[in-house]
Amino acid sequence: MRPGGPDGSWYRTARAQGSGHIGASGVGRDVALVPESDPAVNGRVDEACRGKYGRYGDQ
Repeated sequence: MRPGGPDGSWYRTARAQGSGHIGASGVGRDVALVPESDPAVNGRVDEACRGKYGRYGDQ
């Protein structure tokens, strides 16, 4: 995901570090963050995010 787009501080930090931590429902996991160069994969991810969060509009 690209919260705030490529100019957002979260995205820039994540790209620079190459790692992150994801947590949900009391479960946390360290994760590796790697760029995806396949436009088809990026398109599917973007579409899924729009489907889930599109009702909130651009923020």
